[in-house]
Amino acid sequence: GPLDGGARGDAWRQKGAAMKKILDANDPFFKPVWRRWATSVFPLLWGGVEVYTGSTGWAILFLIAGVYALYTLIIVGPSTE
Repeated sequence: GPLDGGARGDAWRQKGAAMKKILDANDPFFKPVWRRWATSVFPLLWGGVEVYTGSTGWAILFLIAGVYALYTLIIVGPSTE
């Protein structure tokens, strides 16, 4: 119907379902543990650099990205299946 978006709405829902994870710890790229740590720690360190230089907006952006990566890749980590 007109309220559910029709075929266009279905396409957006399918695309959204495929794009749910920004970082996937089960991706083969993240199989080496050092890559998961590097992807998590680098944005946190860079956020610190941005805080030091006084760029608060960039600092917040990188710190949030680092915390998200740390949680997704290290704390939750890859599934054991």
